[in-house]
Order: sequence, then C-alpha cells, then structure tokens
Amino acid sequence: MVRRTYHWTLVTLGLLAAVILSTAFFLVEDATLSPQDRLRVSEENPRYFKYKGKHVFLAGKTWGWTAISAPPPGLARDYKDDSASQYDYRHDIENLAAHKGNLVRLTLFWPGHGREGGELPYQKVDEKRYDLTKWNPAYWKRLRGFLSECQKRDVIVNLEIFDHPAVKGWDGRWPMHPFNPDNNVNYDGRAITTRDGSRQFFWTLPSHQKRPVVLEHQQRLVDKLLEETWQFGNIIYSLGNEDPSPREWSLHWARRIHAFGRKKGVRLLVTNMSPQYVLEEKEFDVFDAQVTLRVSPLRQPPIIARLLKYRKPVYSSGLGIRSDDSQTRDNLWIKFITGCAGARYHRVKGHYRDARRNYEETSDFVLNLQKFVDDVRFWRLDVRHADVKADIPAFCLSEAGKEYAIYLLRRKRSAEKRPEQITINLVKGRYDLRWYHPDKGRYEPNQRVTSEGRPVPLKSPPFAWDIAGHIKARR
Repeated sequence: MVRRTYHWTLVTLGLLAAVILSTAFFLVEDATLSPQDRLRVSEENPRYFKYKGKHVFLAGKTWGWTAISAPPPGLARDYKDDSASQYDYRHDIENLAAHKGNLVRLTLFWPGHGREGGELPYQKVDEKRYDLTKWNPAYWKRLRGFLSECQKRDVIVNLEIFDHPAVKGWDGRWPMHPFNPDNNVNYDGRAITTRDGSRQFFWTLPSHQKRPVVLEHQQRLVDKLLEETWQFGNIIYSLGNEDPSPREWSLHWARRIHAFGRKKGVRLLVTNMSPQYVLEEKEFDVFDAQVTLRVSPLRQPPIIARLLKYRKPVYSSGLGIRSDDSQTRDNLWIKFITGCAGARYHRVKGHYRDARRNYEETSDFVLNLQKFVDDVRFWRLDVRHADVKADIPAFCLSEAGKEYAIYLLRRKRSAEKRPEQITINLVKGRYDLRWYHPDKGRYEPNQRVTSEGRPVPLKSPPFAWDIAGHIKARR
C-alpha cells in the first residue's frame, strides 16, 4: 500500500512538473515572436509596417506615457497630468484594443515618481539617492507586464529610452532624476556640472565632452532594457522624447541596439523623434514625426510628402499640436491619407475640459479609421492627391485602375451638411464606390462607376466636416 501511494505520488509530481514546464514554455513562446511575426518594415512597401505577417496601420491613443513608474492608485499626489499618477495602464490598453487601436507610447520613467511611491529602474539607498549599479526588480517586472499586455492585444509600443525634457529640467524633473549627481551614489558634481544637465547628458562620448562615468551608466541602462525586452516583437525603440541629441551620440545608441539584436538573431527597430539625420542614416529604421508635424492638419501634407521621399515609415507618436486641435478626427485621417505609417493621440485626458467625452471621442476616431483601413490594401497604394479635384481640400491614395482611397475635408467645421462635387482620374474600366462617414464609422450603399479613361465627376453624400470614399475595380 505504501509503495502504491509512493508510486502515485511520483506520478502526480511528474505530471505537475510537466504542467509547470509546459506553462513556462508557453509563457516564453508568448513573449518571443518569430522574426516573421515581429513588427518590421514591409518589404513590399517600406513606407509601412508588417506585424504577425500582416500590413498594419498604427493608430492609437493613451493618456499616460510614464505608466510603468507611476505610483499605484491612492498612493500618489497628482503631481502633473504627465506623471499619470493613480493610472491603471491595463484599462487604457484594453480600451484601445477594443477600438482597433494598436499604438501606445511609453517613456521609461518620470523622475518624480520615485518620491511618490512609484517604481524607477534603480534601487534606492536612501529617501533621495539611487545606486545606478543596482536594479529594482519591481520596476522591470512591471515593464515586462506592460509589454506582455500590449503584445497579447497586438498593440505596438513606442518605447522611449531617454527623455530630454526630464534631463533639461522641465516641470522640475531634473532635480529628481537619478542621473543628477545629487541623486545617486555613483558620481559627484564633476560628472555633470551644468544646472539642468541637458547639454552634458547628451555629450558623453569620447569624441564629445568625454564623460566616461555618465556614459557607462547610460550604457548599463540601455543594455539592461534590451536584455529585459528584446523577446517582445511589438517594440519600436525610440532614443528620446523631443530629443536634440547630436548625430554621433544618437548613432552610437542605434548601432548598439542593432548589435544587440544581431546577437539574438532579430531585427530591433530604432527611431528618434524628429532630427533630420534620422531620415538620412540607415541605422534608423523609422521616423517619428511628432515634433515635425506640430502644425494644423491641412498644413501637414507637403511636409509629409518631403519626409516620405526617404522611403522609411513615418509616424507620429503624439499628434503634436499644443491645442485642442491635436485631438480632432482630421489630424488622424490626414496621417493615413498622406501615406504615413501611423499616429497616436497623446494625453487625451489632458486637453479638453470634458475629459471623459474626449477620451470616448478619440476612441471612436481610432475605431472608425481602422474600420476603413481594414477594407483598403493601403500598402499597395501611392500618394496621388492630384488625381482628385474639388472645391475643398481633397486627398487620394491609389493604385491606378485597381483601388482608390479618397478623403475630403472642409477648412472649417460646420453644422450644415451638404454634398460636394469632385472629379477623379480613373483608368478606363468599371468600379464600385462606397462613401464612408468618419464620424459615424459607416458606409453609404454601394455605387457603380464607369470610366472611359477621362476624369469622372462624382457627387458625395451630404456631410458636415469630412468624408472618405473607397473605390475598387469591379471583377
């Protein structure tokens, strides 16, 4: 009897071990995507991305962009909107994914969170100071959890490594920053001597101001970040937020990231926010145009056309207009219809007085655009705005004779709905046309259009502000 019990105990333990190992295996598989499934630049059209074998247009919205270091609800004072204190990132990600959104932005940490009950990458040695050689396990666990939640829902993370405003001292960030000599036990004021740190923090290479001790800890942070995150295939590594760093300094980090990826057998995507050299240097895979596109939507198309000449994906990690206009529907649609690879609403609770309404509206903006995008083979289309003519601004993506996406936008919002007459250059043939209402996320009934190879007149349904159309050749 004892032997039989012992036997079944061994069997049970063996089965339990197998379950644990199997679970661990699937957890690893969930984090590590194959090279074909990872986010990558499309071979068919390098203006766009592919993810899990499909072309994707990245459209997103989130409030918090320092969610990993944010204190748990009830612990932190409301330091500032940017800090996202008392912020539950899971709700944001779930809401985004439920509305077909697939892009978030994350900066590694907000310096002030370390004094508010939040987690920073480093261990503290006292109430104020950090040891830059010792990591905080709780922080890195939270970061991996965030990336995992996003990857489960096919959400891409624009992951910012360095934050220029934090180093420069905006909103009191530098006095609380771990790299400030006053806040760590690893170097003194001789390592960084300026009041705000910005010029010297970005000039640490031997060919610059030669600050080896600061460079050493910068490299430790980057290497640790890569080791913790490379398995996830849903990351664009961005060197900085509104980053003014010199070309050589940025190239140093881009090359370091790519060298790490090669050792792991994967291609890690690297960008930086807006410096011209990001377009010019092959080490940068994509271009983040947040700062470059800080103009009204109708002024963006010629700027975007210039950026697209470099044959890289262009996207905006934050729709960067410092007013309520940054969070309007047309600001997102303009990015799509002019050939960008994606865009994201930034801090959507922070601009409108009615925060809840704004959060819900931007969710619908993302959803309604992605519903239209799902029907368009956008990666096969070229920017051909001249193919469509109207009395109001009109835009067009097309593959001549096969597929056309058009977008009409009034210069001023109006409560009055009225139709618009347009002409469009269609290759000779028969087509199906469906008008689409971006505000409602619905199509009008299908119309049949015939072209003899000359400009074809069309009349849109009545609309107040904007309307889109999808034209496909009939089989």
